[in-house]
Amino acid sequence: MKETTVKITVLYRDDGRIVSVSRVAKRQAHDDGVPMMRSGVEPGQGQKVAVVEIDRAWHDRPLADIHQHLVVAQKGGNPTLRERGSKS
Repeated sequence: MKETTVKITVLYRDDGRIVSVSRVAKRQAHDDGVPMMRSGVEPGQGQKVAVVEIDRAWHDRPLADIHQHLVVAQKGGNPTLRERGSKS
């Protein structure tokens, strides 16, 4: 069985704290000719935007939980998510 990848868009500060989080829209299951709504954010001074994959354990959790419990960390130059207080 193919594992589902879930990605989110995060707006975060230089220290890794998440300012805003949203799910990346899945492709429409049935192309009905209606374009998907697109939105975006423009980071302010000291902020960045990244699309990151979330761990399977977080797939069904509310975005508020992700916002409260995770931070963005740089791993090999790529932004990833880690739990607050974790050094990994």
